[in-house]
Amino acid sequence: MSAKRIMVVEDEGIVALDIQSKLEAKGYEVPAVLATGEDAVDRAGELLPDLVLMDIQLAGEMDGTQAAEQIHELYDIPVVYLTAFSDDRTLNRAKNAEPFGYMLKPFEEKKLHTTIEIALYKHQIDKEKEQLKAQLGQARKMEAIGRLTAGMAFHFTNMLQGIQGNIDLALLQASDELRPFLDAADYDSQRIAQMLKQLLVFYQRENVEHQAVDLSAVINDVAAMCRDVFARNQRRSLDISVELADELPNVRGDVGQFRQCISNLCTNARDAIEALPADHQRASLISISAKAVDFAQGARQLNGQAAPGQYVQLSVTDNGIGMDADTQEHLFEPFYSSSSHDHGKGLGLATVYSIIREHQGWLDCSSTPDEGTTISAYLPILSEVEMDEPAAIVKPEIITSEEALFETDTLRGSEKVLIIADVDRSRKVISEMLEYHGYEALVGLDVRDGLNLFELAHQDVALVIIDLSQPDNSSREILAQILSIQAEARVLITTGYTQDSTPWIGARAVLNKPFKTRHLLRTARRIISD
Repeated sequence: MSAKRIMVVEDEGIVALDIQSKLEAKGYEVPAVLATGEDAVDRAGELLPDLVLMDIQLAGEMDGTQAAEQIHELYDIPVVYLTAFSDDRTLNRAKNAEPFGYMLKPFEEKKLHTTIEIALYKHQIDKEKEQLKAQLGQARKMEAIGRLTAGMAFHFTNMLQGIQGNIDLALLQASDELRPFLDAADYDSQRIAQMLKQLLVFYQRENVEHQAVDLSAVINDVAAMCRDVFARNQRRSLDISVELADELPNVRGDVGQFRQCISNLCTNARDAIEALPADHQRASLISISAKAVDFAQGARQLNGQAAPGQYVQLSVTDNGIGMDADTQEHLFEPFYSSSSHDHGKGLGLATVYSIIREHQGWLDCSSTPDEGTTISAYLPILSEVEMDEPAAIVKPEIITSEEALFETDTLRGSEKVLIIADVDRSRKVISEMLEYHGYEALVGLDVRDGLNLFELAHQDVALVIIDLSQPDNSSREILAQILSIQAEARVLITTGYTQDSTPWIGARAVLNKPFKTRHLLRTARRIISD
């Protein structure tokens, strides 16, 4: 550990030399001994010592209290006063600079050492409090942003389902002249759906399906994918290296989400390299590394974010354009870009922030303009107790719109399907999707009417689709009523977006909106045929 650097400001030469010798005897470094307040302010900015010992009565126009005020304000360096005066006037003047100590001359060497150590410790604690306060403010801001974006995204997803459904229905009957226009609208609709999904992920508060994850395998898979993808879309040669610790411990989480995090971090690194001038001669490099780290009890590491315990540190480093401090402060906000390129703006790092936070981890960023950036994610290591946990109860399958294409003709049916929805447009679109492909759709006038229909005709209903537009408990209550009438009823839940099907245990599947006709048909056929 390097020696603490103490700058001495004392206009009596013999006293100054005595203080210097005492400090050096205790292992401190004395970078300068000065006699005036003006010199103290100038050299403090140049030397940036850990602490200043300041005499109050100094030669020149600026006394010690004035110099201490400027040093504290400009450089946030702690000051300990040395003085032969203890009158109220001197004390009151000294308070204005918020000193970290006040020593009366003459003083003992032990007293000097104790005062300095306490001042250094107090200053460190104050800095950590400020960092924690800033982190709390940032967390609250991200929380507010998350609530807003997720709330908007949920409602937009429900509206987009109507748009997507009607485009699908129109495509089924479109002429060759109209089809190109509908295909373009369909493509943009699906792009919007992907963005809304990312917005919802940004503020998901649900229990994602967690399991033991071998990050080494995930990292190697993503690195291989990125090498292939970047090579086809890169204007400069780019090397991706992987450095993994031997026998990297498992972490607990969702494999798909970890894959998305690493991919997003690599894409961000690629964008930072692409932002370099075209004539830049530096070899382009992205480095992915992972190792186990241990934060001991009581350690104040990484701005106080680490709870004591063992973590896997996953880092992605690039030698791209880098970022200044202001950019780093906003780095994980939705749609904030670390570069001026359009492809750098979006939800990539905001999604990483959200996923890592939901896995009880945190992110740390270190960057220097024109040199590069390292973003590190810290994830708790899976404990032996967690590895021995009993298997979870069976939950409904979650169906997304990211599955492979398939022919809708093979998914036709003739069964009766009951649709319970609280929005007339939703009932209409879903029923037309099903009826066009041979199913008989039963549609209630409202939720209560739908439940009455099921009570009367449940023996003939092959599938119940529950589609509610509000993110509340209504669909769970309706599911419970359906199952109370017929315990073996086949139920499909359609929802704005979920990563956790636990609330709908008893249903056969959960279909995330917005979905295309083929996804609804495939899911319905799978449930009915089971």
